[in-house]
Amino acid sequence: MSTDYSEVLPLPDFDRELGLDELLSGIDSKKLGDNLIGLLGSPARLVSVDDDVVFGGEIAAPLQREVITLELEPVAYLEMPEGVGERGKLAASLVETLLQRSARYLMASDIHLQIVQSDYEALRQKHAALMASERRYKELAGELEQRVDAQVATIKKAQHALYQAEKNASVGQLAAGVAHEINNPIGFVGSNLSTSRRYLDSLVAFYQKALQTKGGDEIASLWTGGEMDLLVEDFHDLLNESVDGVKRIATIIKDLKGFSCVDQAEDELADINNCIKNACTMIKKEIALDVSVTLELADLPSLQCHPGNISQMVFNILRNAGQACGKSGTIQVSSLLAADSVRVTITDSGSGVDEAISERIFEPFFTTREIGEGKGLGLTVSRDIAQSYGGDIVVESVPGSGATIAFWLPLQVQS
Repeated sequence: MSTDYSEVLPLPDFDRELGLDELLSGIDSKKLGDNLIGLLGSPARLVSVDDDVVFGGEIAAPLQREVITLELEPVAYLEMPEGVGERGKLAASLVETLLQRSARYLMASDIHLQIVQSDYEALRQKHAALMASERRYKELAGELEQRVDAQVATIKKAQHALYQAEKNASVGQLAAGVAHEINNPIGFVGSNLSTSRRYLDSLVAFYQKALQTKGGDEIASLWTGGEMDLLVEDFHDLLNESVDGVKRIATIIKDLKGFSCVDQAEDELADINNCIKNACTMIKKEIALDVSVTLELADLPSLQCHPGNISQMVFNILRNAGQACGKSGTIQVSSLLAADSVRVTITDSGSGVDEAISERIFEPFFTTREIGEGKGLGLTVSRDIAQSYGGDIVVESVPGSGATIAFWLPLQVQS
Protein backbone atom coordinates (compact mmCIF):
# COMPACT_ATOMS: atom_id res chain seq x y z
CA MET A 1 0.00 0.00 0.00
CA SER A 2 1.48 3.39 -1.02
CA THR A 3 1.86 6.24 1.52
CA ASP A 4 1.21 9.90 0.73
CA TYR A 5 4.11 11.60 2.52
CA SER A 6 2.71 15.04 1.73
CA GLU A 7 0.08 14.30 4.39
CA VAL A 8 2.47 12.71 6.89
CA LEU A 9 5.25 15.32 6.63
CA PRO A 10 3.82 18.73 5.62
CA LEU A 11 6.61 20.89 4.22
CA PRO A 12 7.14 24.54 5.32
CA ASP A 13 7.69 27.30 2.83
CA PHE A 14 11.38 27.99 2.25
CA ASP A 15 10.86 31.80 2.56
CA ARG A 16 9.07 31.70 5.91
CA GLU A 17 10.35 33.57 8.98
CA LEU A 18 12.75 31.39 10.96
CA GLY A 19 12.61 31.29 14.77
CA LEU A 20 15.69 31.54 16.97
CA ASP A 21 15.28 28.03 18.32
CA GLU A 22 15.06 26.69 14.76
CA LEU A 23 18.21 28.63 13.77
CA LEU A 24 20.12 27.16 16.73
CA SER A 25 18.87 23.59 16.11
CA GLY A 26 21.89 22.72 14.04
CA ILE A 27 24.52 24.39 16.29
CA ASP A 28 26.34 22.59 19.11
CA SER A 29 25.56 24.82 22.10
CA LYS A 30 28.37 23.44 24.30
CA LYS A 31 30.95 23.94 21.59
CA LEU A 32 29.65 27.46 20.92
CA GLY A 33 29.82 28.31 24.63
CA ASP A 34 33.39 27.07 24.89
CA ASN A 35 34.40 29.15 21.87
CA LEU A 36 32.77 32.28 23.32
CA ILE A 37 34.54 31.81 26.66
CA GLY A 38 37.78 31.36 24.80
CA LEU A 39 37.18 34.52 22.79
CA LEU A 40 35.81 36.74 25.57
CA GLY A 41 37.62 35.25 28.53
CA SER A 42 34.31 35.10 30.37
CA PRO A 43 30.87 33.40 30.00
CA ALA A 44 28.19 34.82 27.68
CA ARG A 45 24.54 34.19 27.00
CA LEU A 46 22.11 34.56 24.12
CA VAL A 47 18.69 36.05 24.72
CA SER A 48 15.74 36.60 22.38
CA VAL A 49 14.30 39.96 21.46
CA ASP A 50 11.72 39.20 24.18
CA ASP A 51 14.56 38.85 26.73
CA ASP A 52 14.10 35.10 27.08
CA VAL A 53 17.40 33.32 27.73
CA VAL A 54 18.01 30.93 24.85
CA PHE A 55 21.60 29.99 25.52
CA GLY A 56 23.97 30.41 28.50
CA GLY A 57 23.47 31.04 32.21
CA GLU A 58 23.48 33.88 34.79
CA ILE A 59 26.01 36.71 34.31
CA ALA A 60 26.77 39.27 36.99
CA ALA A 61 25.87 42.91 36.19
CA PRO A 62 26.79 45.25 34.71
CA LEU A 63 26.28 43.67 31.23
CA GLN A 64 27.44 44.49 27.74
CA ARG A 65 24.75 43.74 25.12
CA GLU A 66 25.42 43.33 21.40
CA VAL A 67 22.60 43.12 18.81
CA ILE A 68 22.51 40.12 16.44
CA THR A 69 20.61 40.76 13.19
CA LEU A 70 19.37 38.53 10.39
CA GLU A 71 18.28 40.13 7.14
CA LEU A 72 18.44 43.58 8.77
CA GLU A 73 16.12 42.53 11.59
CA PRO A 74 17.27 41.93 15.21
CA VAL A 75 16.72 38.31 16.19
CA ALA A 76 18.69 38.08 19.47
CA TYR A 77 21.15 39.74 21.83
CA LEU A 78 24.50 38.46 23.05
CA GLU A 79 25.06 39.46 26.70
CA MET A 80 28.45 39.35 28.45
CA PRO A 81 30.19 41.03 31.36
CA GLU A 82 30.87 44.70 30.76
CA GLY A 83 34.42 45.57 29.81
CA VAL A 84 35.18 42.98 27.13
CA GLY A 85 35.08 45.80 24.56
CA GLU A 86 35.71 44.93 20.95
CA ARG A 87 35.86 41.23 21.74
CA GLY A 88 32.12 41.41 22.47
CA LYS A 89 31.42 42.79 18.99
CA LEU A 90 33.58 40.04 17.49
CA ALA A 91 31.71 37.41 19.50
CA ALA A 92 28.35 38.86 18.39
CA SER A 93 29.57 38.85 14.75
CA LEU A 94 30.58 35.18 15.13
CA VAL A 95 27.14 34.19 16.45
CA GLU A 96 25.46 36.25 13.74
CA THR A 97 27.52 34.51 11.06
CA LEU A 98 26.57 31.09 12.47
CA LEU A 99 22.88 31.99 12.50
CA GLN A 100 23.06 33.28 8.91
CA ARG A 101 24.68 30.06 7.76
CA SER A 102 22.04 28.09 9.67
CA ALA A 103 19.31 30.13 7.97
CA ARG A 104 20.80 29.46 4.52
CA TYR A 105 21.07 25.76 5.32
CA LEU A 106 17.48 25.60 6.49
CA MET A 107 16.32 27.53 3.43
CA ALA A 108 18.24 25.22 1.09
CA SER A 109 16.87 22.21 2.96
CA ASP A 110 13.30 23.49 2.60
CA ILE A 111 13.80 24.10 -1.12
CA HIS A 112 15.26 20.60 -1.56
CA LEU A 113 12.35 19.03 0.31
CA GLN A 114 9.83 20.93 -1.77
CA ILE A 115 11.53 19.83 -4.98
CA VAL A 116 11.63 16.23 -3.74
CA GLN A 117 7.99 16.50 -2.73
CA SER A 118 7.09 17.89 -6.15
CA ASP A 119 8.96 15.05 -7.89
CA TYR A 120 7.34 12.55 -5.54
CA GLU A 121 3.90 13.93 -6.33
CA ALA A 122 4.61 13.67 -10.05
CA LEU A 123 5.83 10.10 -9.61
CA ARG A 124 2.81 9.30 -7.45
CA GLN A 125 0.50 10.56 -10.17
CA LYS A 126 2.39 8.53 -12.79
CA HIS A 127 2.21 5.52 -10.51
CA ALA A 128 -1.54 5.99 -10.10
CA ALA A 129 -1.88 6.27 -13.89
CA LEU A 130 0.20 3.11 -14.35
CA MET A 131 -1.88 1.27 -11.75
CA ALA A 132 -5.06 2.34 -13.55
CA SER A 133 -3.52 1.23 -16.84
CA GLU A 134 -2.51 -2.09 -15.30
CA ARG A 135 -6.03 -2.63 -13.97
CA ARG A 136 -7.42 -1.87 -17.39
CA TYR A 137 -4.90 -4.21 -18.99
CA LYS A 138 -5.86 -7.00 -16.58
CA GLU A 139 -9.53 -6.41 -17.36
CA LEU A 140 -8.83 -6.50 -21.09
CA ALA A 141 -6.61 -9.57 -20.66
CA GLY A 142 -9.37 -11.29 -18.72
CA GLU A 143 -11.93 -10.40 -21.39
CA LEU A 144 -9.53 -11.56 -24.12
CA GLU A 145 -8.88 -14.83 -22.30
CA GLN A 146 -12.61 -15.42 -21.98
CA ARG A 147 -13.07 -14.69 -25.67
CA VAL A 148 -10.18 -17.00 -26.58
CA ASP A 149 -11.62 -19.77 -24.37
CA ALA A 150 -15.00 -19.30 -25.97
CA GLN A 151 -13.45 -19.36 -29.45
CA VAL A 152 -11.39 -22.46 -28.62
CA ALA A 153 -14.52 -24.17 -27.33
CA THR A 154 -16.32 -23.22 -30.55
CA ILE A 155 -13.45 -24.54 -32.67
CA LYS A 156 -13.31 -27.78 -30.69
CA LYS A 157 -17.05 -28.16 -31.07
CA ALA A 158 -16.76 -27.52 -34.80
CA GLN A 159 -13.90 -30.00 -35.09
CA HIS A 160 -15.89 -32.62 -33.24
CA ALA A 161 -18.83 -31.95 -35.50
CA LEU A 162 -16.58 -32.32 -38.55
CA TYR A 163 -15.15 -35.55 -37.15
CA GLN A 164 -18.66 -36.88 -36.78
CA ALA A 165 -19.58 -35.53 -40.19
CA GLU A 166 -16.57 -37.29 -41.71
CA LYS A 167 -17.54 -40.55 -40.04
CA ASN A 168 -21.17 -40.14 -41.05
CA ALA A 169 -20.09 -39.29 -44.59
CA SER A 170 -18.02 -42.46 -44.70
CA VAL A 171 -20.96 -44.51 -43.46
CA GLY A 172 -23.18 -42.78 -45.99
CA GLN A 173 -20.81 -43.63 -48.82
CA LEU A 174 -20.69 -47.19 -47.56
CA ALA A 175 -24.47 -47.31 -47.44
CA ALA A 176 -24.64 -46.18 -51.05
CA GLY A 177 -22.18 -48.86 -52.08
CA VAL A 178 -24.01 -51.49 -50.07
CA ALA A 179 -27.30 -50.46 -51.63
CA HIS A 180 -25.76 -50.95 -55.04
CA GLU A 181 -24.46 -54.35 -54.00
CA ILE A 182 -27.84 -55.34 -52.61
CA ASN A 183 -29.68 -54.28 -55.78
CA ASN A 184 -27.91 -56.92 -57.87
CA PRO A 185 -28.84 -60.03 -55.85
CA ILE A 186 -32.29 -58.65 -55.13
CA GLY A 187 -32.78 -58.08 -58.87
CA PHE A 188 -32.18 -61.62 -59.93
CA VAL A 189 -33.87 -63.03 -56.83
CA GLY A 190 -37.00 -61.11 -57.77
CA SER A 191 -36.76 -62.16 -61.39
CA ASN A 192 -36.19 -65.79 -60.49
CA LEU A 193 -39.05 -65.82 -58.04
CA SER A 194 -41.32 -64.31 -60.68
CA THR A 195 -40.25 -66.95 -63.19
CA SER A 196 -40.77 -69.62 -60.56
CA ARG A 197 -44.28 -68.36 -60.03
CA ARG A 198 -45.01 -68.65 -63.76
CA TYR A 199 -43.56 -72.13 -63.80
CA LEU A 200 -45.71 -73.03 -60.86
CA ASP A 201 -48.74 -71.64 -62.65
CA SER A 202 -47.89 -73.86 -65.59
CA LEU A 203 -47.63 -76.87 -63.33
CA VAL A 204 -50.96 -76.03 -61.74
CA ALA A 205 -52.54 -75.63 -65.16
CA PHE A 206 -51.05 -78.94 -66.24
CA TYR A 207 -52.36 -80.59 -63.13
CA GLN A 208 -55.80 -79.21 -63.76
CA LYS A 209 -55.77 -80.54 -67.30
CA ALA A 210 -54.48 -83.88 -66.05
CA LEU A 211 -57.44 -84.12 -63.74
CA GLN A 212 -59.77 -83.70 -66.67
CA THR A 213 -58.12 -86.41 -68.76
CA LYS A 214 -58.52 -90.15 -68.69
CA GLY A 215 -55.58 -92.48 -68.81
CA GLY A 216 -51.92 -92.24 -67.95
CA ASP A 217 -50.76 -92.22 -71.50
CA GLU A 218 -52.41 -88.92 -72.16
CA ILE A 219 -50.97 -87.46 -68.93
CA ALA A 220 -47.50 -88.68 -69.88
CA SER A 221 -47.95 -87.26 -73.33
CA LEU A 222 -49.00 -83.93 -71.92
CA TRP A 223 -46.08 -83.94 -69.42
CA THR A 224 -43.62 -84.74 -72.15
CA GLY A 225 -45.19 -82.34 -74.60
CA GLY A 226 -45.02 -79.59 -72.04
CA GLU A 227 -41.33 -80.32 -71.25
CA MET A 228 -42.23 -80.57 -67.62
CA ASP A 229 -39.02 -82.42 -66.72
CA LEU A 230 -37.01 -79.50 -67.98
CA LEU A 231 -39.26 -77.06 -66.16
CA VAL A 232 -38.89 -78.88 -62.88
CA GLU A 233 -35.11 -79.05 -63.29
CA ASP A 234 -34.91 -75.38 -64.20
CA PHE A 235 -37.17 -74.51 -61.32
CA HIS A 236 -34.82 -76.34 -58.96
CA ASP A 237 -31.84 -74.37 -60.29
CA LEU A 238 -33.71 -71.11 -59.94
CA LEU A 239 -34.51 -71.84 -56.34
CA ASN A 240 -30.84 -72.61 -55.66
CA GLU A 241 -29.82 -69.31 -57.22
CA SER A 242 -32.42 -67.50 -55.15
CA VAL A 243 -31.10 -69.05 -51.97
CA ASP A 244 -27.56 -68.09 -52.97
CA GLY A 245 -28.69 -64.51 -53.62
CA VAL A 246 -30.34 -64.32 -50.22
CA LYS A 247 -27.12 -65.57 -48.65
CA ARG A 248 -25.15 -62.88 -50.44
CA ILE A 249 -27.54 -60.24 -49.12
CA ALA A 250 -27.15 -61.59 -45.61
CA THR A 251 -23.36 -61.52 -45.97
CA ILE A 252 -23.34 -57.94 -47.17
CA ILE A 253 -25.62 -56.81 -44.36
CA LYS A 254 -23.48 -58.69 -41.87
CA ASP A 255 -20.33 -56.98 -43.15
CA LEU A 256 -22.02 -53.60 -42.99
CA LYS A 257 -23.17 -54.20 -39.43
CA GLY A 258 -19.72 -55.44 -38.51
CA PHE A 259 -18.15 -52.32 -40.00
CA SER A 260 -20.48 -49.79 -38.42
CA CYS A 261 -21.29 -51.83 -35.29
CA VAL A 262 -24.82 -50.45 -35.32
CA ASP A 263 -25.95 -53.09 -32.87
CA GLN A 264 -23.04 -52.81 -30.40
CA ALA A 265 -21.95 -49.75 -28.40
CA GLU A 266 -19.36 -51.08 -25.97
CA ASP A 267 -15.96 -52.68 -26.35
CA GLU A 268 -15.79 -56.40 -26.80
CA LEU A 269 -13.28 -59.14 -27.62
CA ALA A 270 -12.77 -58.59 -31.33
CA ASP A 271 -10.88 -60.37 -34.08
CA ILE A 272 -8.71 -57.76 -35.76
CA ASN A 273 -8.52 -59.85 -38.94
CA ASN A 274 -12.33 -59.79 -39.20
CA CYS A 275 -12.26 -56.01 -38.83
CA ILE A 276 -9.73 -55.86 -41.68
CA LYS A 277 -11.87 -58.12 -43.87
CA ASN A 278 -14.98 -56.01 -43.20
CA ALA A 279 -13.13 -52.84 -44.18
CA CYS A 280 -11.80 -54.49 -47.36
CA THR A 281 -15.33 -55.52 -48.31
CA MET A 282 -16.63 -52.01 -47.75
CA ILE A 283 -13.81 -50.31 -49.67
CA LYS A 284 -14.49 -52.08 -52.98
CA LYS A 285 -16.81 -49.35 -54.21
CA GLU A 286 -14.38 -46.62 -53.09
CA ILE A 287 -11.46 -47.68 -55.29
CA ALA A 288 -10.99 -48.29 -58.99
CA LEU A 289 -11.81 -51.72 -60.44
CA ASP A 290 -8.19 -52.25 -61.49
CA VAL A 291 -6.87 -51.69 -57.96
CA SER A 292 -6.44 -55.08 -56.33
CA VAL A 293 -6.43 -55.67 -52.57
CA THR A 294 -4.55 -58.69 -51.22
CA LEU A 295 -4.53 -59.94 -47.66
CA GLU A 296 -1.75 -61.64 -45.70
CA LEU A 297 -3.22 -62.14 -42.27
CA ALA A 298 -1.50 -64.01 -39.45
CA ASP A 299 -3.27 -65.72 -36.57
CA LEU A 300 -3.98 -63.01 -33.98
CA PRO A 301 -5.40 -63.09 -30.47
CA SER A 302 -8.65 -61.27 -29.81
CA LEU A 303 -8.34 -57.77 -28.40
CA GLN A 304 -10.72 -55.88 -26.12
CA CYS A 305 -11.79 -52.99 -28.34
CA HIS A 306 -14.62 -51.56 -30.43
CA PRO A 307 -14.62 -53.45 -33.75
CA GLY A 308 -16.25 -50.55 -35.57
CA ASN A 309 -13.38 -48.23 -34.58
CA ILE A 310 -10.77 -50.65 -35.93
CA SER A 311 -12.74 -51.18 -39.15
CA GLN A 312 -13.12 -47.41 -39.53
CA MET A 313 -9.37 -46.94 -39.08
CA VAL A 314 -8.50 -49.59 -41.68
CA PHE A 315 -11.14 -48.23 -44.06
CA ASN A 316 -9.73 -44.68 -43.87
CA ILE A 317 -6.20 -45.93 -44.60
CA LEU A 318 -7.44 -48.13 -47.47
CA ARG A 319 -9.32 -45.21 -49.00
CA ASN A 320 -6.17 -43.08 -48.94
CA ALA A 321 -4.22 -45.93 -50.50
CA GLY A 322 -6.86 -46.36 -53.22
CA GLN A 323 -6.78 -42.63 -54.00
CA ALA A 324 -2.97 -42.79 -54.22
CA CYS A 325 -3.15 -45.69 -56.68
CA GLY A 326 -5.58 -43.89 -58.95
CA LYS A 327 -7.04 -46.03 -61.74
CA SER A 328 -4.80 -49.06 -61.22
CA GLY A 329 -2.41 -50.50 -58.69
CA THR A 330 -2.09 -52.86 -55.78
CA ILE A 331 -2.81 -52.62 -52.08
CA GLN A 332 -1.38 -55.20 -49.72
CA VAL A 333 -2.75 -55.57 -46.20
CA SER A 334 -0.86 -57.71 -43.70
CA SER A 335 -1.15 -58.40 -40.01
CA LEU A 336 1.30 -59.99 -37.62
CA LEU A 337 1.78 -60.61 -33.93
CA ALA A 338 4.76 -58.86 -32.36
CA ALA A 339 6.14 -59.38 -28.86
CA ASP A 340 3.63 -57.14 -27.12
CA SER A 341 1.35 -55.80 -29.85
CA VAL A 342 -0.64 -56.49 -32.99
CA ARG A 343 0.75 -54.74 -36.08
CA VAL A 344 -1.20 -54.02 -39.26
CA THR A 345 0.60 -52.77 -42.38
CA ILE A 346 -1.08 -51.36 -45.50
CA THR A 347 1.20 -50.82 -48.50
CA ASP A 348 0.13 -49.30 -51.82
CA SER A 349 1.83 -48.92 -55.19
CA GLY A 350 0.72 -45.32 -55.60
CA SER A 351 2.68 -42.12 -56.07
CA GLY A 352 4.01 -41.99 -52.52
CA VAL A 353 4.16 -39.08 -50.12
CA ASP A 354 6.54 -36.14 -50.52
CA GLU A 355 8.88 -35.60 -47.59
CA ALA A 356 7.67 -31.99 -47.32
CA ILE A 357 4.14 -33.13 -46.41
CA SER A 358 4.83 -36.48 -44.72
CA GLU A 359 5.02 -34.77 -41.34
CA ARG A 360 1.65 -33.09 -41.85
CA ILE A 361 -0.58 -35.88 -43.13
CA PHE A 362 -1.99 -36.51 -39.63
CA GLU A 363 -2.85 -32.84 -39.07
CA PRO A 364 -6.59 -32.12 -38.91
CA PHE A 365 -7.98 -30.71 -42.19
CA PHE A 366 -4.69 -31.12 -44.06
CA THR A 367 -5.28 -32.66 -47.46
CA THR A 368 -3.57 -32.79 -50.85
CA ARG A 369 -6.88 -33.42 -52.64
CA GLU A 370 -8.74 -30.88 -54.69
CA ILE A 371 -11.27 -28.67 -52.94
CA GLY A 372 -14.41 -30.66 -52.25
CA GLU A 373 -12.71 -34.06 -52.64
CA GLY A 374 -11.63 -34.49 -49.03
CA LYS A 375 -11.77 -32.86 -45.62
CA GLY A 376 -8.35 -34.02 -44.43
CA LEU A 377 -9.73 -35.92 -41.44
CA GLY A 378 -9.41 -39.59 -42.41
CA LEU A 379 -5.86 -40.15 -41.17
CA THR A 380 -6.41 -37.81 -38.23
CA VAL A 381 -9.37 -39.90 -37.09
CA SER A 382 -7.31 -43.07 -37.63
CA ARG A 383 -4.46 -41.76 -35.49
CA ASP A 384 -6.90 -40.73 -32.75
CA ILE A 385 -8.41 -44.22 -32.76
CA ALA A 386 -5.01 -45.93 -32.56
CA GLN A 387 -3.81 -43.65 -29.77
CA SER A 388 -7.07 -44.04 -27.84
CA TYR A 389 -6.21 -47.74 -27.49
CA GLY A 390 -2.62 -47.03 -26.45
CA GLY A 391 -1.15 -47.62 -29.92
CA ASP A 392 0.06 -45.35 -32.69
CA ILE A 393 0.30 -44.99 -36.46
CA VAL A 394 3.23 -44.10 -38.72
CA VAL A 395 3.84 -43.58 -42.43
CA GLU A 396 6.85 -44.57 -44.50
CA SER A 397 7.14 -43.51 -48.12
CA VAL A 398 9.52 -42.98 -51.00
CA PRO A 399 8.10 -40.52 -53.55
CA GLY A 400 7.15 -42.41 -56.70
CA SER A 401 7.41 -45.83 -55.01
CA GLY A 402 4.22 -46.02 -52.99
CA ALA A 403 3.64 -45.64 -49.27
CA THR A 404 3.29 -47.85 -46.22
CA ILE A 405 1.05 -46.91 -43.33
CA ALA A 406 1.31 -49.11 -40.25
CA PHE A 407 -0.50 -49.05 -36.96
CA TRP A 408 -0.12 -51.20 -33.88
CA LEU A 409 -2.26 -51.93 -30.88
CA PRO A 410 -0.92 -53.29 -27.57
CA LEU A 411 -2.11 -56.76 -26.61
CA GLN A 412 -3.63 -55.25 -23.47
CA VAL A 413 -5.41 -52.39 -25.21
CA GLN A 414 -6.83 -49.49 -23.21
CA SER A 415 -10.58 -49.42 -22.99
